[in-house]
Amino acid sequence: MESFVGLCWAIWHSRNLFVFEGKREDSQVSVAKAEAIVDSDRKIKPPPLPSSSKQKSSENQAWKPPPVGWFKVNVDAATKVENQVASLGAVIRDSEGNFLAAAQKQD
Repeated sequence: MESFVGLCWAIWHSRNLFVFEGKREDSQVSVAKAEAIVDSDRKIKPPPLPSSSKQKSSENQAWKPPPVGWFKVNVDAATKVENQVASLGAVIRDSEGNFLAAAQKQD
């Protein structure tokens, strides 16, 4: 897919050179540019995270109370890039797991 996108860009670029500047670009030069773009893109992309460093599913995690005399604040957040919306929630519990307070905010 990356090679296809790079080739499409090279064709588009060659067309623009011809239409707007009257310059003809050799097809081999266009292909070489496309390959260089794809190679550069691959070099700057971060490597994928190994599966062991990914966040564990919440199914395997259980809430643990804080030490006696302490409170525990659990927070979570989510974003929706398409709508530029972010939400945040927090829950406070004591060492016996009793609910004390909660808050949420959405922008």
